[in-house]
Amino acid sequence: MQIETERMIIRKIRKSDALGMFYYARKPNVGPNAGWAPHRNIDETKLIIKMMIEENETFAITIKPFDVIVGTISLVTKKDDYFFSKTKELGYTLDDTYWNQGLMTEAATSVINYGFTNLGLNRIVCGHTAENKRSKRVIEKLGFKRYGSDIRKDYKGDDVEVFMYEIWKEDYFKGVM
Repeated sequence: MQIETERMIIRKIRKSDALGMFYYARKPNVGPNAGWAPHRNIDETKLIIKMMIEENETFAITIKPFDVIVGTISLVTKKDDYFFSKTKELGYTLDDTYWNQGLMTEAATSVINYGFTNLGLNRIVCGHTAENKRSKRVIEKLGFKRYGSDIRKDYKGDDVEVFMYEIWKEDYFKGVM
């Protein structure tokens, strides 16, 4: 997959993205908002990239014209209900240098469209914790509707409530077209 938006290119993650990812993944306010601990060293980042490449559900976000990773966006298979509703979960993170510029909304819009148009999805879900107001704002701008909450483990092993949202293919295209 490769998607080009007005300001970004969303592409497959490569091993060569390790240094760029480490730059933002080590920051204390980036990872915890997405539910993971800040990376402690480049070797940890390399292991995460290896896993992402193998799973092939997470993609690099780069800002034009530079081919440097500044975030990731994913459509992760929801194994519990994929068979019945063809659902994937949208996840994302972005270097805080680029926050509040509309970049994540732009990236997510293109990935949602890709999921419905190219992957044949019927539903995409997304969630945020109570503290992550930025993510809540993105989710609402994208047209998702809240349907409940999940209890998940954070990187410390603590239970956290994740407010869950969904958007159905037919509703998305009513709003877009």
